[in-house]
Amino acid sequence: MQGLKDHRRALPCAHDDPSVCAAQTGCGCDERVGGVATTDAGGNLRDMATVLAEVHTAMEGGRGSAKQAKLISDIFGMEAASAAEILLLKAANGELQAYAETLEETGSAARIAARMNDNTAGAIKRLQSIMESLAISVGSVLLPPKLWR
Repeated sequence: MQGLKDHRRALPCAHDDPSVCAAQTGCGCDERVGGVATTDAGGNLRDMATVLAEVHTAMEGGRGSAKQAKLISDIFGMEAASAAEILLLKAANGELQAYAETLEETGSAARIAARMNDNTAGAIKRLQSIMESLAISVGSVLLPPKLWR
């Protein structure tokens, strides 16, 4: 998996000149993707949605769509490029952040599960589960004790 490990090849650092970075101590370009910091001042990773939004903005600066597609492919890999492009766009317009906030709400997983099971498919799954439990219970009673092992 290529991921962001090769980001320095794909996008220039904030200085656009590696010799400037080498001359400065604490430049931080190793933690940057195209001039976008991936860590905060304490060395902790920043929020991924915010980083992706900033990467999207940095990539748009004077680059055509073909160059942007090449950069996305270089950063995320060929197979993940189309998904990464969608994530970058959704992060840039705030949809990714809104989705993340929705998922973080207390009880949202339970609400989503309840909503997914509140239809015919959910009723069929519940019926199958009941039938399996019944089959196990009846089978346990009817099997001779020596086969329980």
